Amino acid sequence: MQYWTYDELTTAIETEIRRQLDKADSGSDFERRKRREYALGAYLAWEAIVRQHPSERHVDDARRLRELIDINRQSG
Repeated sequence: MQYWTYDELTTAIETEIRRQLDKADSGSDFERRKRREYALGAYLAWEAIVRQHPSERHVDDARRLRELIDINRQSG
């Protein structure tokens, strides 16, 4: 069984969000929406996981990840 630290999980989620958002601009409207929704889903999954361990959740990380999603939702 693999265990992830908070930092590893947060970094993996941020990387995936950025990857999906970067690819969102290179496709059709459907592809763009699909990738942005996937990125939002990655953020929501992170929130659901860290909600189980509130002492581990860093407000700055949550804000940074949420801003990645919010900025892209506004531009699309």
